[in-house]
Amino acid sequence: MRITYTFLLLTLLFSFISGCSMFVLSWPLLSDFVPVPLLQTVQSKLIVSTLVISVLLVLGITGASLFMTHRIAGAIHHIEQHLDAVLQGPPPPPLRLRPNDDLQQVAGKLNAFTKAYYSCVNSSSATTPVIPEESATQL
Repeated sequence: MRITYTFLLLTLLFSFISGCSMFVLSWPLLSDFVPVPLLQTVQSKLIVSTLVISVLLVLGITGASLFMTHRIAGAIHHIEQHLDAVLQGPPPPPLRLRPNDDLQQVAGKLNAFTKAYYSCVNSSSATTPVIPEESATQL
């Protein structure tokens, strides 16, 4: 979720900078063609229309970013829960993601790994192999 907020903040900042630069670049050109009594009116209309377009762009980008990040964030959350279940001991049920989630191939490979791991552990008469903490954190 932190990625989504960062992306939204950067989108807002980019939209604000784009709107300001558009106004700063276009206003000197337009002001030469606008009669002096109408300068204030045209300037305020230009500012309002730039703000409206910026707000619409931000809303569109926000909706798209939430849709796209949730397809990945949901998959990562389910994979994390599956890994926690594997670490706790008994074999968990196979990992299933929503049909439109990304990372379907990763989930399939994780299911294959989990199945192979538990078949290896169950067929071994020795104790369950333990990965030392130092090597696990150095990956």
